[in-house]
Amino acid sequence: MLEISASGLSDQGFLLNEKFTLSVKGHALYSVKGGDIVCAAVSTLFFTAQSALVKIAGCRIEIMVSDSESFIRFNPHESDPEKALVVIETVLVGLSRVADNYPEYCKIIIERR
Repeated sequence: MLEISASGLSDQGFLLNEKFTLSVKGHALYSVKGGDIVCAAVSTLFFTAQSALVKIAGCRIEIMVSDSESFIRFNPHESDPEKALVVIETVLVGLSRVADNYPEYCKIIIERR
């Protein structure tokens, strides 16, 4: 099962003054490698977040990608936090839709404080 987590969001809907992290761990196992639509959807949204955070919000991100775990981490206040929040919330909407449609293959955990 893919586990997607996001941390660094407030209950009030803004990015906190610390590093925001979006991480993906595990494998969906919906289908064989190269044909797994759940992994493809999550990967597309993950890399969309990466590109949009840099190009739209001006974030300096730290990114790590491997076969079993990937993450994006950034300090939202070193960029345009409003634009970064729009990017993150949009990507989380997409990831939530994937998790809702494939709950046995994908789980999303959004940590808000």
